Amino acid sequence: MRRYASPVLLVTAMGALLAFGTPRTGAQALARHPVARATIKNYAFHPMTLTIAAGSTVTWTNMDPDNHTVTTDPGSGVHFGSSTLAGHSVFKHTFNKPGVYRYHCSFHPFMNGVIRVKKRAT
Repeated sequence: MRRYASPVLLVTAMGALLAFGTPRTGAQALARHPVARATIKNYAFHPMTLTIAAGSTVTWTNMDPDNHTVTTDPGSGVHFGSSTLAGHSVFKHTFNKPGVYRYHCSFHPFMNGVIRVKKRAT
């Protein structure tokens, strides 16, 4: 004896798909999440490389007890940077233009990070 899905179950599943859409990946997922988080911990930026969509804001939080900064590398052609970030301080920056943004801590130049900004999905 074969069993078939009831029409009510099929209509419910189709309604959920229409209401919530399908899972998104890649650039589509980036466009839906305009806020990215990074931490400064154990004298390192985490993650070291972060990929976001244009228009997204990155929030860095200093989890170390020592002071740090988020400062663009010389010659990068772009300038953004924090003031001194004491422990648990936060710095935010919005990246509107696609590109690769390299940065470091001015107190600890061995601390490096990269923000890769992709074109916003349409």
